[in-house]
Amino acid sequence: MRRLVGFWLLVTSYVGFAQALQVVPRPQSVEVEGEPIAVAGNLYVVATPALQGEADLIRTWWNATKTTAKAGAVSAELRIQQGVPAEAYALRVSEGKIVVAGGSAAAVFYGIQTLIQAENGSKTLPAMTVRDQPAFAYRGMHLDVCRHFFDVKFIKRYLDLMAEHKMNRFHWHLTEDQGWRIEIKRYPRLTEVGAWREASQVGPYGDQRFDSTRYGGFYTQDEVREIVAYAAARHIGLSAAELHRSRTACRHGVGRVRRRLLRRQRLGVHLFGRRAGRGLGAIPWGVHPHRGRRVPQNALARLR
Repeated sequence: MRRLVGFWLLVTSYVGFAQALQVVPRPQSVEVEGEPIAVAGNLYVVATPALQGEADLIRTWWNATKTTAKAGAVSAELRIQQGVPAEAYALRVSEGKIVVAGGSAAAVFYGIQTLIQAENGSKTLPAMTVRDQPAFAYRGMHLDVCRHFFDVKFIKRYLDLMAEHKMNRFHWHLTEDQGWRIEIKRYPRLTEVGAWREASQVGPYGDQRFDSTRYGGFYTQDEVREIVAYAAARHIGLSAAELHRSRTACRHGVGRVRRRLLRRQRLGVHLFGRRAGRGLGAIPWGVHPHRGRRVPQNALARLR
């Protein structure tokens, strides 16, 4: 009987917690300590220059127009704390004050995302103390824009949802035989030809039926830079699948690109990917540029 009562108390306490604080993923430690505190339009933010992006997020979300403490206002203090794991954060909401401290700007950003979810449209925050850090260092989402092309607006919304759930890696599948989606100015035919297909498959694969609608699109280099910057502002690194197999480019490549890739298939992603990557300029992809076999040092010179 005691076990049954204990189990029931555990279930009801968990349900009460879920109703009081709807946060995904669930933080490691939550203590709800008092009555909700009104924050919208009643908040001013204190942050160092290194956390201005995070401070702007709070100001925008809660319409924090105040810049100094006034009677009845709630202060939001953001700070980086030394000696804690880079992605760990702690936050405390109490009467008149919110403190978010983390091991890095990313950790503070995650704490703010917890606050945003906890507010849940009510314009109030529960008085609480939360301590949390990710269980996994790599928390990624994949988006295939080759089979189905998604515009910049959609990708930004995708990144917003990733940030809300504290994801930190965006794997952007940009090229394969269904479409080449990234502008390489040195090789314009990759998008002139490779970004479009004359028909798309309809129904089950085994039926091999196709429509007659031309379909495609690609991202300009400016759009790619815009998306990379948008992700970085949300502490999301980008992993771009530029080319998995050289035959992918050969299917859509033309002229010199096609002939040279056919002669050097063994270099695959590394040879063409690095050369095409140079055509993108200094875009901080946030990932190591080489995977697998080492590329001969003179390989790129031979592709010019």
